[in-house]
Amino acid sequence: MIDDLFLELAQKSLFCMITDIMLPLNTGIVGTGYAAKKRAEAIAQDSRIDLLAAAGHTPETLDKFCLTHQIGAVNSIRQLINLPQLDLI
Repeated sequence: MIDDLFLELAQKSLFCMITDIMLPLNTGIVGTGYAAKKRAEAIAQDSRIDLLAAAGHTPETLDKFCLTHQIGAVNSIRQLINLPQLDLI
């Protein structure tokens, strides 16, 4: 009985969290390699997510990645984390 109560509370809590999220989610991405490219492509296909910025350690690669995906570039992960418009990294 207690387990059922906890499960019910967890489900309600999760539902409230999910329904309170404003869509689309504004996201940033770390990296510019193969995995980042695949993530950016997947994000582009999902109307619930907007990719806004990326951080990388090689300026030339970062610039190319950002031009390809039409997003902003930041110089460090710290700058990415501090972007107030991002909901998710």
